[in-house]
Amino acid sequence: MFGALIPGRPLQTNIQTLSPTHFLFLLPSSPPPTSLVVFLLPSTILPPATAAAIYIQPPRAQAFTLLGALHPSAPSALLTLPTPSDENENDTESMVLDDSPLTLGIAFEDAAALAPQLAALQPCLPASSVAAAAAAGVGSGAVVARPVGTKVLAQRIIRNAFNFLGSFAGGAAGRETVPLRAFREWWLKFEKRLELDPAFLERDEEG
Repeated sequence: MFGALIPGRPLQTNIQTLSPTHFLFLLPSSPPPTSLVVFLLPSTILPPATAAAIYIQPPRAQAFTLLGALHPSAPSALLTLPTPSDENENDTESMVLDDSPLTLGIAFEDAAALAPQLAALQPCLPASSVAAAAAAGVGSGAVVARPVGTKVLAQRIIRNAFNFLGSFAGGAAGRETVPLRAFREWWLKFEKRLELDPAFLERDEEG
């Protein structure tokens, strides 16, 4: 249902389902990350008037902190993670040495009830914007985007790789070869694009 990515680290899809409405990831905390990308997988459709609230629990912390939310109009989010206070160097050092995981929690919540909390995180946005966005596309007469199937996603990944690697091909016609470094370059480029735009595979576009 969800994917998570700490920039510069492997994509996380090892989500744990606690209940039909509550999920969590255990993410590596060393070195301490400063940002996180969370996104809906293409096959995921949230229930009407619902948002997927995103919470983080740092190592050794007792409580979860609300970071943001996903909804039909915002299927991905780049989030800034809380860091230890600069005034407490001992806390900072212990976090660096602590290998305990970060716990990323995701909960389906009523969008209207969640909106004031999200507005407090982003004062520049009106409190009604999240509730309105979550309702967009799921109301009466609205058009819901058809989820992209696994086969189509695989075809788009292969097409992306083929288009990139084709320029590196060499050798006799019908027996072309591609150097291994080209695959590494494609993967780095693919990961970077996924980090910046997690939903790009959902769009039918070349490259």
